[in-house]
Parts: sequence; C-alpha cells; structure tokens
Amino acid sequence: MTGKKYLILAVTFWILAMTGIIVYDHWKIDGCLDAGGSFDYVKFLCDQEESHPSSSYLVARIPVFAGVTVALAAYFYLIFHFVGKALGWHR
Repeated sequence: MTGKKYLILAVTFWILAMTGIIVYDHWKIDGCLDAGGSFDYVKFLCDQEESHPSSSYLVARIPVFAGVTVALAAYFYLIFHFVGKALGWHR
C-alpha cells in the first residue's frame, strides 16, 4: 500500500470513530430521558434527582463535530484528487 492509501484508510477510520462517539452519546442521552432523568450536558451524565437546562448537543460536543468536519473534508479532497488523477483531470 502506498502512503496515500494509508492516509485514506486512516481518515476513514477517523470518520467511523467520530460517528461511533456521536451514536453512543445519542443513545446515552436518549436512554436517560426515556428513564425520566435529566441529562447534564456539562458533566455529560444522567441525573435522576436534579433538572438541568436543555442544551444543544452540538455545543456540548464541539470537538467531536470539528473532528468529523475536518475528517470529511480531508476524505472528500483525497477521493476527488485520486479520482480526478485517474480520469486525467490533473496533470
């Protein structure tokens, strides 16, 4: 494998890891709310005793979304670069 293929593979795994974190967090929050609890987005814990203000998941997990955005941008750049090279779009 060339270095470019390793890079594409690494970016793919990064995207899958970030997606896994988002899905896990969603299940954690949903399970807490279904059980009648209140989710504390600052501590990222379920609280059965105290009510917490609602917050945006995006605000609570900005680094995760930033990681996904950067990884997707790199992934699409690499894919289009190699496809374009294979089709003769680049010299």
